[in-house]
Amino acid sequence: MPLCAAALRRWGTLAIITQDMRGAVRTVLVLSERPHPWAFLRDSLDPELVSVEWARPGELGAHVAAAVPWSVAGTGTQPPPNLAHLEGTLFSCRWVGLAPDHLPVRPRIRPSWQAISTDLQKALGVSLNGLRLAPGGGLRLPDGSFVSRAAELEALLCAHPDGIELVGRTAREPARRVSALIERLGLRLRVCCAGGRIWLAEAEDFADGSAA
Repeated sequence: MPLCAAALRRWGTLAIITQDMRGAVRTVLVLSERPHPWAFLRDSLDPELVSVEWARPGELGAHVAAAVPWSVAGTGTQPPPNLAHLEGTLFSCRWVGLAPDHLPVRPRIRPSWQAISTDLQKALGVSLNGLRLAPGGGLRLPDGSFVSRAAELEALLCAHPDGIELVGRTAREPARRVSALIERLGLRLRVCCAGGRIWLAEAEDFADGSAA
């Protein structure tokens, strides 16, 4: 459907408006020695909203490591290699049992893969002031339009209300990136950060017509 000139000016270059994509491009990366957790999550999560990939922690292939996952789920204490490119980016992380040191974000420790599945199902269904995940990838905005190229906002939305905690880094830079996108899209949300933690909240003051 053609977009009017006013809409194009509103969204600018940071957000690309398209029709829904079918087949999920956002991914959960499962790190485990055996493929059973991957198969379990693959079968329990909506394939229109997320795909599930698997790698052994010590054998994380370059093709898997090159992508930025929407979420990481793992088990074992062996530090995964090839995750340096994820430092300073936003994604959620959940772990069964003791987690290895030096993960880019602080993992949420869960007692079982069933608990992780329940967490992820809940995360995929988060809606905040009308903002929610779109099938395939991207976000469905409160007015019904679609925006792509918003991976960090997708991750932060689905981490609501707890947010994401970066390890050994400040959250200021990703907070600036997400805040700029929120302002560009005119969403009634704001980004909060304290130290390495970053989270979304509903905006309280819209006197100037933009998110606080």
